[in-house]
Amino acid sequence: MKRLFFLAVISFALVLCAACGSEEAAETAGPIKVGALLSLTGEYDQYGLSIKDGIELAIKDINGKGGINGEDYAVIYEDSKSTIDGAKAALDNLIAQGVQVVIGPEITEICEEIIPYAANKGIILISPSATAPSLRELSINAKGYFFRICATDDSEAGQLAIDMVRTSRWKFIKRAYNR
Repeated sequence: MKRLFFLAVISFALVLCAACGSEEAAETAGPIKVGALLSLTGEYDQYGLSIKDGIELAIKDINGKGGINGEDYAVIYEDSKSTIDGAKAALDNLIAQGVQVVIGPEITEICEEIIPYAANKGIILISPSATAPSLRELSINAKGYFFRICATDDSEAGQLAIDMVRTSRWKFIKRAYNR
């Protein structure tokens, strides 16, 4: 399940990357570059390192099957150091290397600051794990430069309530839900 999730993340990022490519980029030899802005050190490193492992598996699988439309992909990792300032510096490093599509950040707190920063620079962000509903408004304001491929906290809670009612043997839960 985890592998399928990360394959979906990488595939989505790579399709976006291919769609954003210019004629100059098409003439450049070598794999297409995708950025990854993750917490590889600091308070949230357990999330960033897990996502990095998933990305590595997906890239190996995709490139092992001939890439997408015959193009191989390479991921350039930058460490946000689990801080907003670190994330901005890391994003600037990715931009300097010619990256147009970035996987991450994975933490809502960092996303809140990085989404407008990246959108102003024309960089597409794809967060695999930021779940706060508050990111919806930032996403709208970013005008197509921010995507997430995970459920938001409120939609997860709603689904959990529905599942509890469906599977519950206790009638008081069903009565409370129907009210």
